[in-house]
Amino acid sequence: MHKKKVVIIGNSLSPHVLNRLFLLSKAKNISFFLFDTNLNSDIDVPIPRIRSAIPKILDLPKIGYLLKLFCSLSKLLSAKPDVIFIMYCSKLSLLYSIFYKGKVILSFWGSDLLNRTDKKKGYILRSIQKLAILKADKVYCVSKELIEEANNVTDNKLMKAPCLLMYGLDLKLYTFSSNEMKQKHEYFTIYSPRWCLPLYNIEVIIDAVILLLQAGEKVRLIYRDVYIEESDEAVQFSVMLANKIKQFDFGNNFQVVGLVEKYELVKIIQSSDVVISVSHFDGTPLSILEAMACKTLTISGKIPSTTNFIVHGVNGYLIDKDSPEELAQQLKYIIRHRNEQINIIENARLYVETHANIDREVAEYVKVINEI
Repeated sequence: MHKKKVVIIGNSLSPHVLNRLFLLSKAKNISFFLFDTNLNSDIDVPIPRIRSAIPKILDLPKIGYLLKLFCSLSKLLSAKPDVIFIMYCSKLSLLYSIFYKGKVILSFWGSDLLNRTDKKKGYILRSIQKLAILKADKVYCVSKELIEEANNVTDNKLMKAPCLLMYGLDLKLYTFSSNEMKQKHEYFTIYSPRWCLPLYNIEVIIDAVILLLQAGEKVRLIYRDVYIEESDEAVQFSVMLANKIKQFDFGNNFQVVGLVEKYELVKIIQSSDVVISVSHFDGTPLSILEAMACKTLTISGKIPSTTNFIVHGVNGYLIDKDSPEELAQQLKYIIRHRNEQINIIENARLYVETHANIDREVAEYVKVINEI
């Protein structure tokens, strides 16, 4: 029997991606290879790599970038894969699919598809996305918001609608101590897991916590004061938030965390009473899914990617993402009715086990690879 050769293209080797590569490598009758667009990455991976480096003497500004693109595209085509499978679907990875004549599977995870760049960059990105989506044999999206955007990008010309396939978690990483939501600290602890950028709207959470503190509630907030990479915007936003907190003299009730390892991140979620995300838009509300897996209560802003799976009062809470007053009222309700949250956190964990399980996600990929 012919063993299909599949080349996986991605722009990240995060723990989530590595988990998928490991599970995919176990599939029968399929040989997987990694074509990593981060050419300088030396992270160990469970499948063979296809490398496409160029001599340093040719690595010149602008020209070097084009040479890298040409060289890597040549390497990809010479590998003669039966299928190209693109995870996350950044602009660069989608370019490869446009020039490849074989079978292509796309899996949109994040907000790259939810374009919010300037008009010139936006037009180029949109054009690449449109060509790639129309050409693909199978398109997956992790939320209804991304499905709607895929249809918008292609002017609703898709013959087959993208498939909704929720982002899967490795549930072995997300444990919990008991089935009860009990007081974990002297202070009710709120965790805001999103990066420190205006896009993630964490100022609303800070404003809500300040309202609670002014009302005499014993609460504290843990939030991130960095971005995943160096960013002047993140630094400026962090300073603005710190100045706001200082202005109200509640500094002891706020704690900042920066870049942390995955296991440390899970510990923070586990030790918190509630996790909140009120992002303006989102491709994958991963932080909310992680909290649900840990049986930590969640509050989410009402956007398509959260209303897709959060049912208010059943497996989490939904609020107006731009209203600190509504968020403060919801938090006050939870503090007053802690014992009533047990069914909600149980339902949340059950939902993740059923719908956001990495084994289920990877099994779907393997099934489609074998079929196309």
